[in-house]
Amino acid sequence: MSDSPETWIDIQISKILDMWEESSKDDLTRMLMRALHYHIVPAIYSVSRKQLLLDALHFNKKIKLNRFNSLSRIALHLIHIFSWNIKWLFFPLFVQRSSEIIICSLNTERIVSKNYLMNIHHYAKENNAVVVQYGTFTSFYKLFSLDIFSCPSYLIRFKKYKKQGSQDRKLIFSTLADICKKKLDLQNVDFQNQQKYLILYQKLFFEFSNFVTQLARKKKICCLIQDGGYTSTKILYSYSASQMNIPIVTLDHSIIIYDHLYKNDISDYYFCWGEYSKNRMQNLSLVKPKIYIISRPDVNLDFEKRQGERKYAVYFLPAFHNPMLQSANRSLSYSILMIRRIEQILSELFPSLSLLVKPHPVDDPRHYKSLGLNLYSKQLKIIIPSIGFLFSEDSTITLELLKYNIPLVYLLDKSEEDIYNFNKFNLKHMISNYANIQKTMENYFFQGSQYRDKKRMFKYYFGENVGNEFGLYHKMKQVF
Repeated sequence: MSDSPETWIDIQISKILDMWEESSKDDLTRMLMRALHYHIVPAIYSVSRKQLLLDALHFNKKIKLNRFNSLSRIALHLIHIFSWNIKWLFFPLFVQRSSEIIICSLNTERIVSKNYLMNIHHYAKENNAVVVQYGTFTSFYKLFSLDIFSCPSYLIRFKKYKKQGSQDRKLIFSTLADICKKKLDLQNVDFQNQQKYLILYQKLFFEFSNFVTQLARKKKICCLIQDGGYTSTKILYSYSASQMNIPIVTLDHSIIIYDHLYKNDISDYYFCWGEYSKNRMQNLSLVKPKIYIISRPDVNLDFEKRQGERKYAVYFLPAFHNPMLQSANRSLSYSILMIRRIEQILSELFPSLSLLVKPHPVDDPRHYKSLGLNLYSKQLKIIIPSIGFLFSEDSTITLELLKYNIPLVYLLDKSEEDIYNFNKFNLKHMISNYANIQKTMENYFFQGSQYRDKKRMFKYYFGENVGNEFGLYHKMKQVF
């Protein structure tokens, strides 16, 4: 076997998912299987690391985000729900004044998604359309506007739908367990915890389909607009819209490096940030959507000036619970080895710098604290003037950090693949494997930051017009 054990596991898990999907002849069941990847893949990797790699240091716990850590926030959230629900009661009246409906399913808690919503709303006002966000807003954005509404999904949950039988569910997951045993020789793989999501996603699919059908009886549906390449609901809602011949629009929310996410996309229109995403979708998509570059609206290319004494180095961890970022070559054990090695180098060569570790927001920080890591949870801009080194792995943050006038080291995984194409932009000195970390850090100051090449790379991923707040609006005017 020419591949490393880790690479071989990655290849086999990809084959397992393909074989599992091919085992069903029903289109909806296959879509549900794709949605379940979010929960299935971490489970397979977890068992693989235990049984095949004998890796004891792993976890796939997602942090339970507590938005209600104070009575005031609880009260505010309840006011949001109450306010938008009351407004929804008037939707039948105001929709009659519009010419069409734009359905959105956006993560309105993200800054970039809020910008998208602003652009969509601006377009809707000019074209006598009404915007319907599927799900409750957690803000008062345009609460008193007459052409934007939020539909609380729980209002339609009483609708009946055909449930997947318990025997069918058992067959679906027993088939998956058999394939895991055949391809990876995994013993006693239990997907009991994942079965509940099959029921949940089937319910969500029929609820959304029922909701859209009701809207279509009132007015023409212009399109369905979604962001979030990793989310399970995006797959389900897109399939539902495709069955009703509703145009599907996908918006970038991060830099996606995984082939299957492009292959699984069934959009009619793809509004992306830069040339990287455009090229990947053109080469990998099976449905070949129309692609338009809008540039990322919530970042800029003004290189931050660093002033003050350097006190810290910051290590950015990827999300280890997220199945789309899972790889046997990129493990928590390997990251901890990297961190310990960097701590040693800093103490020997850069004793004025202390290493701070910044976990991904969706991972549970308590696990990292138990490993004795010095965590940093605040915004990076607070300590930017005092940072001497930045370290990052496979995450969109790696590319965002290009904007800072600070030495950035991209740490390769065990496969040592230059996923982000640093070599292409003459930035080879910014990448390092485990063995060469010290040499990379020592040489960095002699190489310089090469701002021109960093800017070219930044624009390749985020677009030529980064920071343009109305890029989506202008493209929607052009397309629709």
